[in-house]
Amino acid sequence: MNNKERQKIINDNLRLLDPYSRHGSYVNQIRINIGNSYEHERLKFDECFRLKKKGYDFFTEAEFPNGGRADIVDLVNGEIIEILHSETIEEAMDKTKKYPSDLFVRFIHTHDALKKVME
Repeated sequence: MNNKERQKIINDNLRLLDPYSRHGSYVNQIRINIGNSYEHERLKFDECFRLKKKGYDFFTEAEFPNGGRADIVDLVNGEIIEILHSETIEEAMDKTKKYPSDLFVRFIHTHDALKKVME
């Protein structure tokens, strides 16, 4: 994919976000939500670092026009990354009803990520 095609994909995915919630936020900026646990925010940082290292652009704490909010949106691959710590998969799946159907949703649990680090 050339730079022009890549930028079009990023722009198309940014258009899925609520334009008013983007005020004061930037692509590749990690926004911290103090309502989340340290483990949740740490994994969010780790995932954003991994994305940036691969050359991907992302948006954190992304809000959508219908009220949903995602932890991370990978703007290049069109993927939402939801980080789970205290919520169940059922609760997380319920949240996805507010996400744009154009984006794939992937769940990562902090306990699973910690296991990988410890192995």
